[in-house]
Amino acid sequence: MMPTAGCRIISSAAPEVVSFKADQDLQPGKVEWANYIKASAACIMLGAAFRKDVPEGYELSFDAAIASNVPLGGGLSSSAALEVSMATLLEEITGVRVGGVDKALRSHKWSDHNFMGIPCGIMDQFVSALAVAGTTLLVDCRTNAFETVPLDDSGVVFVVTNTGIRHRNASGAYGERVQQCRDAVEAPTKAWERKSFVPHGDAVYAHAGMDAVQIKKRHPEVEQLRDASLAWVLEVQDEVDEKVFKRARHVVSEDRRTLCCAMALRRKDYGIVGGCMTESHASLRDDYEVPYRNLFAKVSIKELDLLVSIAMGTDGVYGSRMTGGGFGGCTVTLVKAEAAQALMTKLREEYLAETGNACECVVTSPCDGAGVLVPLR
Repeated sequence: MMPTAGCRIISSAAPEVVSFKADQDLQPGKVEWANYIKASAACIMLGAAFRKDVPEGYELSFDAAIASNVPLGGGLSSSAALEVSMATLLEEITGVRVGGVDKALRSHKWSDHNFMGIPCGIMDQFVSALAVAGTTLLVDCRTNAFETVPLDDSGVVFVVTNTGIRHRNASGAYGERVQQCRDAVEAPTKAWERKSFVPHGDAVYAHAGMDAVQIKKRHPEVEQLRDASLAWVLEVQDEVDEKVFKRARHVVSEDRRTLCCAMALRRKDYGIVGGCMTESHASLRDDYEVPYRNLFAKVSIKELDLLVSIAMGTDGVYGSRMTGGGFGGCTVTLVKAEAAQALMTKLREEYLAETGNACECVVTSPCDGAGVLVPLR
């Protein structure tokens, strides 16, 4: 395509040219994949905090073709990969470069939250912007600090298996679960406040309030679930409904599993790493109840559970779990490299026999994040 005024984009996954102008009227459109590119352009041109990146009156103009082998809707962060890749291209076009952390945060806060209206976390953008080959990334979502954890052992690989069932990010289920986690943290304070508005003779509410205020006194450090222990979760169980309790238990236990997994990776203790992965899958399924297609059904859906079950019954497998935000998608399985082909054969055959549908399997290893292959200048 020849350069022209404004911006024109096309994708190998959807060969339809989308044109737009990166000005104050830029809004999401009907073509979903194009909205992520618009979001990146809007971040540079319209984000109030970033106007210093380009001079006043600068007109962004480019033609771009997008090609990707990351499955769409597979829970493998294809949207974050597109955003961060586009942000990297825009750095080349404008000549204004920012650090990897800033690039990730811009994609997360301005592109996803402000432009797309998706209440996602920062992990996907951080990995797309900051990943280093032969390592995993341990991210502190409170401080945005991160560190690389080695995983350069040629004896192990990850097998990604796609159910073929696409998920959608723009679901109220994400926001619902974020709020449920906040409810858990706020429960002791709210219970005490409720007690203040009931008659003194209401022993049930008064008792609940006293329990709650004692929890708050014993654990003043708990401002987010990040600060909580599993013991704290058990203490607040009577102050919240069952769903909120289960959400809190998942988040707190998942934090512990993440730290345990990082320690085990440094020791190359893949049995522990795999155990953390499989426990995570069970917790996502049973406690976080990551939704599928509506707010009331669960992922792990039967297809994901089936893939994990097949994997865990295969020699050489250390652990397996669903990945992404639910709504279908993929599993990730840690397996000995020598057993990967046998695992993929078994997954394909048994999944097809059980569901009548084919699943796609790919062997992967940690690689670098977004970067420029051929500089424009």
